[in-house]
Amino acid sequence: MTMHLISIDPALSNSDWCAFLVFNITGNDTAEIVHIERHRNLRYDEIVSRTLALRDWLGGCPCVVDASGNGRPIFQALQDKVGTHAIGIQITGSKNHATKLSLAGLFHISKMQAIKNFASAIRTGKIRIAAGMPLAKELVAEASSLSTKVSRAGRLIVSEPDRKMGVKHDDLVLAAAQAMPVLAQLEQAG
Repeated sequence: MTMHLISIDPALSNSDWCAFLVFNITGNDTAEIVHIERHRNLRYDEIVSRTLALRDWLGGCPCVVDASGNGRPIFQALQDKVGTHAIGIQITGSKNHATKLSLAGLFHISKMQAIKNFASAIRTGKIRIAAGMPLAKELVAEASSLSTKVSRAGRLIVSEPDRKMGVKHDDLVLAAAQAMPVLAQLEQAG
Protein backbone atom coordinates (compact mmCIF):
# COMPACT_ATOMS: atom_id res chain seq x y z
CA MET A 1 0.00 0.00 0.00
CA THR A 2 1.30 3.45 -0.91
CA MET A 3 1.57 5.96 1.87
CA HIS A 4 2.11 9.68 1.47
CA LEU A 5 3.40 12.43 3.72
CA ILE A 6 2.91 16.16 3.16
CA SER A 7 5.51 18.55 4.55
CA ILE A 8 4.82 22.28 4.81
CA ASP A 9 7.27 25.09 5.48
CA PRO A 10 4.89 28.02 6.03
CA ALA A 11 5.81 31.51 4.92
CA LEU A 12 6.18 33.82 7.86
CA SER A 13 6.34 37.06 5.90
CA ASN A 14 5.25 38.50 2.56
CA SER A 15 8.81 38.19 1.24
CA ASP A 16 9.01 34.48 2.09
CA TRP A 17 7.68 31.47 0.20
CA CYS A 18 5.42 28.75 1.58
CA ALA A 19 6.57 25.32 0.41
CA PHE A 20 4.54 22.12 0.14
CA LEU A 21 6.25 18.79 -0.59
CA VAL A 22 4.62 15.40 -0.99
CA PHE A 23 6.59 12.26 -0.23
CA ASN A 24 5.56 8.87 -1.56
CA ILE A 25 6.79 6.36 1.00
CA THR A 26 7.83 3.47 -1.20
CA GLY A 27 8.89 1.02 1.51
CA ASN A 28 12.28 -0.63 1.93
CA ASP A 29 13.38 2.46 3.86
CA THR A 30 12.92 4.71 0.82
CA ALA A 31 10.70 7.60 -0.17
CA GLU A 32 10.33 9.77 -3.24
CA ILE A 33 9.41 13.45 -3.43
CA VAL A 34 6.60 13.38 -5.99
CA HIS A 35 5.09 16.85 -5.71
CA ILE A 36 6.55 20.28 -4.94
CA GLU A 37 4.79 23.60 -4.90
CA ARG A 38 5.66 27.02 -3.64
CA HIS A 39 3.37 29.99 -2.96
CA ARG A 40 3.92 33.55 -1.85
CA ASN A 41 1.64 35.77 0.24
CA LEU A 42 -0.63 33.01 1.56
CA ARG A 43 -2.59 33.78 4.70
CA TYR A 44 -2.61 31.15 7.46
CA ASP A 45 -6.13 30.00 6.56
CA GLU A 46 -5.03 29.58 2.92
CA ILE A 47 -2.05 27.44 4.01
CA VAL A 48 -4.39 25.24 6.03
CA SER A 49 -6.89 25.04 3.13
CA ARG A 50 -4.15 24.11 0.64
CA THR A 51 -2.83 21.43 2.98
CA LEU A 52 -6.32 19.95 3.41
CA ALA A 53 -6.85 20.01 -0.38
CA LEU A 54 -3.58 18.09 -0.88
CA ARG A 55 -4.65 15.57 1.80
CA ASP A 56 -8.00 15.07 0.04
CA TRP A 57 -6.25 14.65 -3.34
CA LEU A 58 -3.97 11.99 -1.79
CA GLY A 59 -6.81 10.19 0.00
CA GLY A 60 -5.74 11.37 3.45
CA CYS A 61 -2.25 11.22 4.92
CA PRO A 62 -0.14 12.69 7.71
CA CYS A 63 1.10 16.25 7.30
CA VAL A 64 4.21 17.75 8.85
CA VAL A 65 4.36 21.48 9.53
CA ASP A 66 7.00 23.74 11.02
CA ALA A 67 5.34 24.58 14.34
CA SER A 68 8.08 26.97 15.42
CA GLY A 69 7.09 30.56 16.10
CA ASN A 70 4.53 31.85 13.61
CA GLY A 71 3.91 28.33 12.26
CA ARG A 72 2.32 27.25 15.55
CA PRO A 73 -1.21 28.53 14.68
CA ILE A 74 -1.08 26.63 11.38
CA PHE A 75 -0.11 23.45 13.20
CA GLN A 76 -2.89 23.97 15.74
CA ALA A 77 -5.47 24.62 13.00
CA LEU A 78 -4.39 21.43 11.22
CA GLN A 79 -4.60 19.50 14.50
CA ASP A 80 -8.18 20.78 14.92
CA LYS A 81 -9.02 19.50 11.40
CA VAL A 82 -7.09 16.21 11.16
CA GLY A 83 -6.11 15.37 14.74
CA THR A 84 -2.98 13.27 15.13
CA HIS A 85 -2.39 13.30 11.37
CA ALA A 86 -0.95 16.80 11.91
CA ILE A 87 2.63 16.52 13.13
CA GLY A 88 4.49 19.58 14.35
CA ILE A 89 8.20 20.15 13.99
CA GLN A 90 9.95 22.66 16.21
CA ILE A 91 13.24 23.62 14.65
CA THR A 92 15.85 24.50 17.23
CA GLY A 93 19.42 25.74 17.32
CA SER A 94 20.57 22.79 19.43
CA LYS A 95 22.69 19.91 18.20
CA ASN A 96 20.29 17.25 19.53
CA HIS A 97 18.61 14.65 17.37
CA ALA A 98 14.84 14.52 16.94
CA THR A 99 12.85 13.78 20.07
CA LYS A 100 9.17 12.89 19.87
CA LEU A 101 6.95 14.54 22.42
CA SER A 102 3.98 12.23 21.97
CA LEU A 103 1.40 14.11 24.02
CA ALA A 104 1.99 17.36 22.12
CA GLY A 105 2.48 15.71 18.72
CA LEU A 106 5.76 17.57 18.27
CA PHE A 107 9.29 16.68 17.21
CA HIS A 108 12.16 18.93 18.26
CA ILE A 109 15.06 18.86 15.82
CA SER A 110 17.98 21.13 15.16
CA LYS A 111 17.99 22.82 11.76
CA MET A 112 21.49 21.48 11.12
CA GLN A 113 20.58 17.90 12.04
CA ALA A 114 17.46 18.01 9.85
CA ILE A 115 19.45 19.25 6.85
CA LYS A 116 22.22 16.69 7.48
CA ASN A 117 19.62 13.90 7.65
CA PHE A 118 18.08 15.06 4.35
CA ALA A 119 21.47 15.35 2.62
CA SER A 120 22.43 11.87 3.84
CA ALA A 121 19.10 10.40 2.68
CA ILE A 122 19.56 11.93 -0.79
CA ARG A 123 23.18 10.73 -1.01
CA THR A 124 22.32 7.15 0.02
CA GLY A 125 19.21 6.94 -2.18
CA LYS A 126 16.77 6.68 0.73
CA ILE A 127 15.12 9.83 -0.63
CA ARG A 128 14.73 10.40 -4.35
CA ILE A 129 13.30 13.35 -6.21
CA ALA A 130 10.97 12.39 -9.07
CA ALA A 131 12.51 13.20 -12.44
CA GLY A 132 11.29 16.21 -14.38
CA MET A 133 9.25 17.61 -11.54
CA PRO A 134 8.80 21.40 -11.44
CA LEU A 135 10.97 23.00 -8.74
CA ALA A 136 13.19 19.89 -8.37
CA LYS A 137 16.24 21.82 -9.56
CA GLU A 138 15.48 24.59 -7.07
CA LEU A 139 15.28 22.06 -4.23
CA VAL A 140 18.68 20.61 -5.15
CA ALA A 141 20.18 24.12 -5.51
CA GLU A 142 18.88 25.14 -2.08
CA ALA A 143 20.33 22.03 -0.47
CA SER A 144 23.69 22.60 -2.19
CA SER A 145 23.93 26.27 -1.24
CA LEU A 146 23.66 25.96 2.55
CA SER A 147 26.76 25.98 4.71
CA THR A 148 27.52 26.03 8.41
CA LYS A 149 29.66 28.05 10.77
CA VAL A 150 30.29 28.10 14.50
CA SER A 151 29.36 31.26 16.43
CA ARG A 152 31.60 32.83 19.08
CA ALA A 153 29.39 31.16 21.68
CA GLY A 154 30.07 27.77 20.09
CA ARG A 155 26.64 27.32 18.49
CA LEU A 156 26.38 25.74 15.06
CA ILE A 157 24.67 28.12 12.64
CA VAL A 158 23.24 27.15 9.25
CA SER A 159 23.87 29.92 6.76
CA GLU A 160 21.30 31.60 4.62
CA PRO A 161 21.22 30.36 1.01
CA ASP A 162 24.19 31.45 -1.11
CA ARG A 163 22.86 34.31 -3.21
CA LYS A 164 26.01 34.16 -5.38
CA MET A 165 24.73 30.78 -6.58
CA GLY A 166 21.41 32.41 -7.46
CA VAL A 167 19.60 30.81 -4.53
CA LYS A 168 17.43 33.23 -2.57
CA HIS A 169 15.36 30.99 -0.31
CA ASP A 170 15.59 27.81 1.78
CA ASP A 171 11.89 26.94 2.05
CA LEU A 172 12.01 23.85 -0.18
CA VAL A 173 15.01 22.29 1.56
CA LEU A 174 13.53 23.03 4.99
CA ALA A 175 10.21 21.43 4.01
CA ALA A 176 12.15 18.36 2.89
CA ALA A 177 14.52 18.28 5.87
CA GLN A 178 11.86 18.67 8.56
CA ALA A 179 10.10 15.56 7.26
CA MET A 180 13.08 13.29 8.00
CA PRO A 181 12.24 12.30 11.62
CA VAL A 182 8.62 11.63 10.67
CA LEU A 183 9.59 9.53 7.64
CA ALA A 184 11.93 7.52 9.89
CA GLN A 185 9.15 6.90 12.40
CA LEU A 186 6.65 5.92 9.68
CA GLU A 187 9.15 3.48 8.19
CA GLN A 188 9.79 1.92 11.60
CA ALA A 189 6.05 1.52 12.16
CA GLY A 190 5.85 -0.32 8.84
